[in-house]
Amino acid sequence: MNNRWNRELLVVGCIVIAGLLIRLPYPTRMAIEHFDEGVYASNLLCSFNNNSYPSRFLYAPPLVPTLIEVSIMAVGTSFAPFLPSLAFGVLTTILVWWVGRRWFGPSAGIASAILVAFCDLHLLYCRTALTDVAAGFFLLASVWLIWESYCSPRTGWSILAGLAVGLGWWTKYNKGLPLAIGVSGLVAWLLLSRRSSHEAKRGIVRWLTVAVVAGIVWFPYLNSIQPLGGYAAVAANHSRFTVGLGGWFDSASTQLANLRHFDGLISHVGIGLCLAIPMILHEGRLRRSTWNIMILSGSLMAATMLLGSFCLLAGLSILGLGGNLAAANALKARSDSHDESTGPSVLATWLLAAWWLGLLVAIPLYTPYPRLLIPWLLASCLAVGAAVQLFQDRVWVQIDPSTGLPVFSGGVGTGRQRALMVIGLAALIVVVWHGSAEFRRGVAGWQSRAGLRSVAMEIRNDVLGRFQQESEAASQPCLVYVYAEPGLFFHLPDEQIISQPVASLDLPAQPIPTFLAIGPHGQRDPELIESLVLDADRFEPVAEYRFRASDLVRLNHYTPSELASLPEEQVRLFRVK
Repeated sequence: MNNRWNRELLVVGCIVIAGLLIRLPYPTRMAIEHFDEGVYASNLLCSFNNNSYPSRFLYAPPLVPTLIEVSIMAVGTSFAPFLPSLAFGVLTTILVWWVGRRWFGPSAGIASAILVAFCDLHLLYCRTALTDVAAGFFLLASVWLIWESYCSPRTGWSILAGLAVGLGWWTKYNKGLPLAIGVSGLVAWLLLSRRSSHEAKRGIVRWLTVAVVAGIVWFPYLNSIQPLGGYAAVAANHSRFTVGLGGWFDSASTQLANLRHFDGLISHVGIGLCLAIPMILHEGRLRRSTWNIMILSGSLMAATMLLGSFCLLAGLSILGLGGNLAAANALKARSDSHDESTGPSVLATWLLAAWWLGLLVAIPLYTPYPRLLIPWLLASCLAVGAAVQLFQDRVWVQIDPSTGLPVFSGGVGTGRQRALMVIGLAALIVVVWHGSAEFRRGVAGWQSRAGLRSVAMEIRNDVLGRFQQESEAASQPCLVYVYAEPGLFFHLPDEQIISQPVASLDLPAQPIPTFLAIGPHGQRDPELIESLVLDADRFEPVAEYRFRASDLVRLNHYTPSELASLPEEQVRLFRVK
């Protein structure tokens, strides 16, 4: 047992290190670019507004912005804004292993950890200053701790679950998602597994305890925003991003296209590894089942190359959820109806089904931002882990009790072995052929996001080089107003440049050289452009700067099929008279 546990810990350590290493390359390509990133990272620059970006509460609660502030104060501005997401990304890989292990078994934990560590979309958002990776971590922790609270006689788990839910609310406005998953999974488990009235009462009391503790943790922040309009203002702002049932199909189609766009070689390798690596956990020398697993893994990798890894991942998720429920219920039917060895696993499957299916329906009700997929992908990784455990324990691989070695159940004849070898060779050819294209396309998470930072440097040089001579004193600074472009605002400040975000053209006169920078978000507003034309005597065009935004930003406004034909983004600089 100790040897297997040590081997498992070694594998998990390697997965975590691999996941970290693929999130760190090309650090100079990491820069504040997304609108929300600029909001979260710029608070220390807003001394004029009590160190808070204007209306920041509408975008996110303060946990991640505060962690970004602490990181900036500790190590400076260049890499610090991304440290919280990187840290939560590593913690998520560790936690998903533990949750998968607790729910379904060691191989499920290993497979789930591999899928998260090698997930292209998760990799991409770990390199941002957004809240989504942290929110995914707290969602995972919340659902797991809610499960523990249902299964354990100790009430301490309920308190920990409430704390996790509350911290998740301090991270992202998720509208009580963990509590919804917790009650949905509980109701399904109680009704369909025919649990006792005592278990039903205990589960309801535990859920209510979690909700109360979460509310207590959340209340201080909720109370602090009441003078600003409270949560009603937040909900009204978020309502702009809903598409409703009428837009569900188009949003779902776009999200599928987003997945296929970001789906790359790293995700393909991860899905192949998630079946091969768990075999290492078995003791002793592996025999022919090793070849079976390797051939199957190669075939699966080839399928992901052709279909898109997350299309296949969705199918495996269904297999994992349905298969695990069927297997657990079959075991339960042969034993006591309250068998403690199967009940928790069935409950976990119902919670996971509520999570996976609920988000599958809910996500397309919103504008198809790719980052909304992260919580669904975490549930998918756990479901695939369940499929791997099911595959290993009940379908293909069995453990010979006399030797402790895995063997191929049912035996394999010579003809079948040859057929599998042919399939494996064909899979290898497809992997090599299609993999070369994936290498040429590159890893989406490593794409440069430094366009706005380069533009900010150009603006700084132009403002100081061309116009500072108009100042009465050489040390007098220049003022640059930034319209609706928090990322540009973050990069502009300098010892001789004062930068300030604005949301209108009603700008007060200043005694120092004053400029106005308008980026892509402002230029999408036709009324703003018309106002600039009508008030041309006050706003004198100075320069235009072009840059190519990353796919992460462009897919907030366009579909993947439109990316190739898009022109470069533009920032316009005006002199304010």
